[in-house]
Amino acid sequence: MVESICRDFKNYFSRHGLIHETTCPQTPQQNEIAERKNRHILETTRAILLGAHVPNHFWIDDVTTAVHLINRMPSKVLKFKTPLQALSTVISLPTALMLSPRVFGCVAFVHLHKNQRTKLDPCAIRCLFLGHNRGKPLDRYSPTIEDLRLKYPIDNYVSTKTLPEPLKTFADALSSCQVHTSVEEAMNDPRWVQAMKEEMEALLKNKTWILVNLPKGQKTMGCKWVFSIKYKVDGTVERYKARLVAKGFTQTYGVDY
Repeated sequence: MVESICRDFKNYFSRHGLIHETTCPQTPQQNEIAERKNRHILETTRAILLGAHVPNHFWIDDVTTAVHLINRMPSKVLKFKTPLQALSTVISLPTALMLSPRVFGCVAFVHLHKNQRTKLDPCAIRCLFLGHNRGKPLDRYSPTIEDLRLKYPIDNYVSTKTLPEPLKTFADALSSCQVHTSVEEAMNDPRWVQAMKEEMEALLKNKTWILVNLPKGQKTMGCKWVFSIKYKVDGTVERYKARLVAKGFTQTYGVDY
């Protein structure tokens, strides 16, 4: 097992006064807890793969499913809580992580968009369910049509294999922080609530708007929150940013202004 010595772990050890000792090469006996968990994951993976009668080349999806299930099963070590329940007492978790599990390898149907079929073609294709997609509400499938395989959005995927170690750390930090797209989700995280509070205070301090009576026959222009994260050079989070922007696209030239 490759031991984790990333910057986040080093900072955690430093804050809690812990000394990090690495194991000797080729000596898994010195890392028995992590090695035992690896065995647990492998045994679960093997059982799921054999029970579902799925080809072995889907082992990556199977491992992901095994970890997904283990994180949702009660553990005696955690006083019969699930790992996710224990984690939820430390940080807020997205609701997508709490979705009910599906049976790995079961029959599923993927909807085809209109541009992928004619009027007489089926609206969906038969495929296999291959696990959950990293906590998102969407699921992974392996359709019979290879180019329609929905495993992960390739346009958002960037390989870090060729990057130097500092840039890998930065890329990992970018992918590990969740940027909310709705106010409802952001309100469950005190960091985003504080960012929204700071934005409102700045807008009021700068007198960004003036309250006036709405003219007859006119409509108000809506607004929305836009969330982003600012990072330091080493990849750690510098601050959570929230901006309140106007929906200018709702107005029509010559009518509203």
